[in-house]
Amino acid sequence: MQNITIEPLQENELSILQTISITTFKAAFEQYNTAANMQHYIANNISISNLKAEFEDKSNQFYFAKIENVIVGYLKLIHHIKQEADTESFEIERIYVLSNYQNLKIGAKLLQFSIAIAQQFNVSKIWLGVWEKNVDAIRFYVKNGFQQFDQHIFMLGNDAQTDILMQLKLNN
Repeated sequence: MQNITIEPLQENELSILQTISITTFKAAFEQYNTAANMQHYIANNISISNLKAEFEDKSNQFYFAKIENVIVGYLKLIHHIKQEADTESFEIERIYVLSNYQNLKIGAKLLQFSIAIAQQFNVSKIWLGVWEKNVDAIRFYVKNGFQQFDQHIFMLGNDAQTDILMQLKLNN
């Protein structure tokens, strides 16, 4: 098995993050959505200015997955801090792996890394949203102990899509 490392993103790597974000987002969703909706989402959510604002928000954490110093995927975590301790959580907002590197357990390593970070903060759960039509991702999360607890609407351009909200309760 390849040696997979996970490293925090540095601010001077935002253009690399933008490139991998666009590449992996298109690979995952382009075939299911209109070109106009994809372009709208990319322009409004994966611009350098938007990524910089996300990076500067201290509740967000970005990481690159690397094999032999080649970036093969990335992760975005959000630490949600609430007044009540039982509502504090981590959200896996993005876990993406380049197509050529899928099936190498990189997603699993990023997921385990996310869980380890959440446990360091002693939160009660880690959660995420996944498109209802992304059956492979849903299966992956269920296999790793996640359970559906709700759903919400995710706007991709002018298309309202349903995301399944899934959580993993942590034993701290």
